[in-house]
Amino acid sequence: MQKVLFIFLLIAFAGGNILSWSNGSGVRISLLDVSLIFTVGYFFLSSGKRGDAIRLYLKIFYPFVGIASLSLILQIGRLDLTQIGMSSLYIWRFVVYSLLVVVIAYSKDIKSSVFKGLWFAGLLI
Repeated sequence: MQKVLFIFLLIAFAGGNILSWSNGSGVRISLLDVSLIFTVGYFFLSSGKRGDAIRLYLKIFYPFVGIASLSLILQIGRLDLTQIGMSSLYIWRFVVYSLLVVVIAYSKDIKSSVFKGLWFAGLLI
């Protein structure tokens, strides 16, 4: 199942913004975002290494996510609700993308094929 999700992720990576949906208010969700959520979610639901992976994530990425979130909180008085919502989506997108780094670090199946897959996705682009 992991390899199927990873192949879906590579196809979505090659599709980029072509395979995306917009709600008209500026919020754009791409197939890559959706496939990342499924891939990362599957890893954390099925892996026995969740604790180690979360500790690694917090060690590497938490400082940036914490500062970005604090910066957004400090702007609550200056931004309207729509702007805060859209800004928080960028933080969530960063969290999901950075969690993929942890998934690759802890998944031997994906780690062995990630370079070939990215090369193939680059050719598709």
